Amino acid sequence: MPEPEYKYIFNSVRVTFYKTTQETTQEIKKISTRNKIIEALEKNNSLTREDLAKLTNVSSNAIKQQLAKLKKEGRIKRIGSTKTGHWRVIDKITR
Repeated sequence: MPEPEYKYIFNSVRVTFYKTTQETTQEIKKISTRNKIIEALEKNNSLTREDLAKLTNVSSNAIKQQLAKLKKEGRIKRIGSTKTGHWRVIDKITR
């Protein structure tokens, strides 16, 4: 947390507190979730959204959104049908 700012004005003190933005924390969580998804799909390419949701501790809807983003970025690809297909990891995790 950033240090507060103290201003002395005549016979009083004004203290300003600054908060950090949550965008950074949320962005890190998204990246972390994406990496967890890719790691899981590298180990087992036939995982379902529900399986990935349990492994990453996020909702099935969040997994759906992350999978769509990963597909759009060209990092993963769905091979075959929805029920009998599997995932192909194209861009592995860079650490």
